[in-house]
Amino acid sequence: MLRILVLIISSLLVAATAQTNPTDQTYRNDRLRFSLTIPGGWNAVEKDKYVGDRAKVLLRLERQPKSNLVLTLVAEDGTGNPGIYRILPEDVLPALKKSLSDEATFIERKEGLLEHIGGQDFARADFRGIAGNKDLITVLLGIVQGNLLKATVIGQTDNDIDEGLKLLRQHLSFDPDWSAGDVTPTAGPKMLVRVSQMVSDPLVKKKVRPTYPPDARQNGVTGSVVLHVIISNEGRVEKIWVLRGDPLLVPMTVNTVRQWEYKPYLLNGQPVSIDTQVTVHYTLER
Repeated sequence: MLRILVLIISSLLVAATAQTNPTDQTYRNDRLRFSLTIPGGWNAVEKDKYVGDRAKVLLRLERQPKSNLVLTLVAEDGTGNPGIYRILPEDVLPALKKSLSDEATFIERKEGLLEHIGGQDFARADFRGIAGNKDLITVLLGIVQGNLLKATVIGQTDNDIDEGLKLLRQHLSFDPDWSAGDVTPTAGPKMLVRVSQMVSDPLVKKKVRPTYPPDARQNGVTGSVVLHVIISNEGRVEKIWVLRGDPLLVPMTVNTVRQWEYKPYLLNGQPVSIDTQVTVHYTLER
């Protein structure tokens, strides 16, 4: 486990020797079943390189021209210890934080978040350097096909981090593992059913309407915030991931949707938890 976590630090130190021009190219990993379109302005400086017994750098990208912005995808094979990655990605965060704090070069700057990117759930942690280290690091951890997949964005400004995350949100996609139907049961001790928003919207029995964020109103920000949510079999909002939305609108939306209540969804007469989406629209009167 520590080998994969230490790679965060090594990402700062590895210098690229050969570069290609990957404009509009797509990196494909059939084992983990995902694709990443590499947009213009990004160079692939490393691909599919083992750095340990089970850890592998799948892809390392640098923003061009040189801007101290690096994005790295690393996977650690869980087949040697098949039980280790049957956990939720957020359960890996404590070990990650300990690894960085032990190095005495980074401290956490934001509380842990959850993100849903390309159809995959990730736990997120943000760090900043100390003792003269000016780097900012954002790490996304996901469990994919029994492997720990880690996306690391390293930059020196918040804009750098945002640009790296934007690439992932817009260009990283995982092959779907469930059908496109409205109802898809997931087996397990706690039944979870995936339903479309058309099915879940009529189940809302208590909808708290968000207050328009003052900063968003002042700046004329409008649009929609789309959330991926888990609703318990009792109708409570249990988990929320942000799929897309303006940063000025997201916090208010998340805090508001947490207060919503749903009528239980029944499958074969039994209440079950549901996995669905929520969309909140913001418009300004002219």
